[in-house]
Amino acid sequence: MRLPLKLGNKLHGTGHILTWSLQNLFYTCFRSVTKMANTTVTSVNYPFVVSKYTTAFDFEVIDLPYIVKTMDDLTPWILALCLVYIASIFALQHWMKDRAAYDLRKPLIIWNFGLALFSVVGALRQFPEVFGIVFDKGVYACGCLP
Repeated sequence: MRLPLKLGNKLHGTGHILTWSLQNLFYTCFRSVTKMANTTVTSVNYPFVVSKYTTAFDFEVIDLPYIVKTMDDLTPWILALCLVYIASIFALQHWMKDRAAYDLRKPLIIWNFGLALFSVVGALRQFPEVFGIVFDKGVYACGCLP
């Protein structure tokens, strides 16, 4: 069943190829990208850059305006690499269709162990910050305030 989609003040008909949920997803993403494109680095306040609960290591200190500008400059490359990645998934599926499956049990165990270790280290690193904000300002401030 296809539902009508409301874009702004206009109501589009039900004859679209995409379902309402996909159209809504694309519209939401486009709106977010447009909002980000209209936001300059100097117009954004970064109160979360300095923390009173944890000390940043040398490799964690970044030049935020430079990073934002670099990511903005690399956006076409990122999108192109995403398309190549998606195409390679389908190409490799087609290539492996008539081949024997690989035994990936050991590499996947190693991958999952590494991912779990990374998650534990990340959680330990973030715990003092979250703990401090929750007890100073409350749960709402921890997740909803910048």
